Amino acid sequence: MLKIMLNREFMEKVLARRNISQNGLARRLRISTAYMSQIMNGGRYISPKMRRRICRYFRRYDFNELFTIIEDDKINDDAKPR
Repeated sequence: MLKIMLNREFMEKVLARRNISQNGLARRLRISTAYMSQIMNGGRYISPKMRRRICRYFRRYDFNELFTIIEDDKINDDAKPR
């Protein structure tokens, strides 16, 4: 299964260039500051709807710049056969 996370390092640079705080971005995206914090810190995966909102707001940037795709293996390393 694939999971999508915000590219935090890139996003921090973009926000700094635009002089926008994380809370300011949350207001612009119409989400709570707590949810924005979870997204920025990698505590939540981003829904398709939220990805569209972020892409719309940051039109200048490519999806691959804004987000990171992670393969989520269902088998953890401890359970793999040796």
